[in-house]
Amino acid sequence: MVQFVEKLKRVIPVDSGKPLFQLLASAHNDDLERILGDLEMVLSLPRLGTIQFEAEAEESPEFSETPITVTQAETATLRSLIRHQIIREYRTIDRDAVRSTYEPLFDLIFQYVNPAQHCLPIFTTNYDLAIELFCETSLGKYNLTEGLDMDPISKTASWSRGEFDRYSLWENHLNLVQFKLHGSVDWIRNEKSGRVVRAPAMYDALDSDEFQNAIIYPTGDKAANREPYFSGYEYFSRCCEQATALLVIGYSFRDYKTLTRLAGAHGRNERLKIVLVAPNAWGLTEVFDRDSSDTYSLLRLSVTPIAAYFGRPSDQTKYLQEIGAALSKVVGKN
Repeated sequence: MVQFVEKLKRVIPVDSGKPLFQLLASAHNDDLERILGDLEMVLSLPRLGTIQFEAEAEESPEFSETPITVTQAETATLRSLIRHQIIREYRTIDRDAVRSTYEPLFDLIFQYVNPAQHCLPIFTTNYDLAIELFCETSLGKYNLTEGLDMDPISKTASWSRGEFDRYSLWENHLNLVQFKLHGSVDWIRNEKSGRVVRAPAMYDALDSDEFQNAIIYPTGDKAANREPYFSGYEYFSRCCEQATALLVIGYSFRDYKTLTRLAGAHGRNERLKIVLVAPNAWGLTEVFDRDSSDTYSLLRLSVTPIAAYFGRPSDQTKYLQEIGAALSKVVGKN
């Protein structure tokens, strides 16, 4: 996300909130979630005509003497631009990079999963179409279920929980079942009907009163009690209650809905072991302690950290070997 915030600093026009965005980015160390959180706070107070942002000198010396005053309309415009850029950023995927990144990973995982008996559930907070594209390029080797039901008349794919509830394995395939906990760039919700359909990945502010991107944007408020998010979190809990291994890749657990559901599931299933791949994997294990006095909780002790950058070619051999070793220890060869 840091690289994405740096890109936003370059592309947001000066007359569309660039000074405010730069101030917030500097104050929040390029943390997009906190930046959007501030914008949401302003927009949640509609009676405010204007609001003044003033950074502390040690945090943002370039803005400390020039506080910025913005209106509700200007704040809404900036938020809309950021959301638009999120869609643009995540709708384009490098086909070759996806194949070279995911194929060796899934081939490794299915050494420990019997495809005749089990699918591989995938829970992601990413909006991109990486897994979808990977399965399209697998020449029928992988079958993907993502909760979309094709209407044979309208030829429109719409989200339906029943696709998960009635799920059965496709024979002679490696089966993946993907839950997009925060939505997808190609999901659009009709606000009148509530129906979520697959559509071209775009952001259209002109039609936002009737059609909305079905995405939970990165803000501090991760309320996900509405479908399709609710079912994804429910299935995440149920899977963790039954699984022996959870492979976590590049995820910080800042979404406390995920963290609390994982902690609850682990309390009912202490067999569950967690393999965590991230550049700062060792530091991230601290999130599994419930408070500062709960150092090295049972949940934290169940974690195997792998310090590596997923998708980086120079790190790939290292993290694949370490993932294989961890799965072998926990699950054993298929």
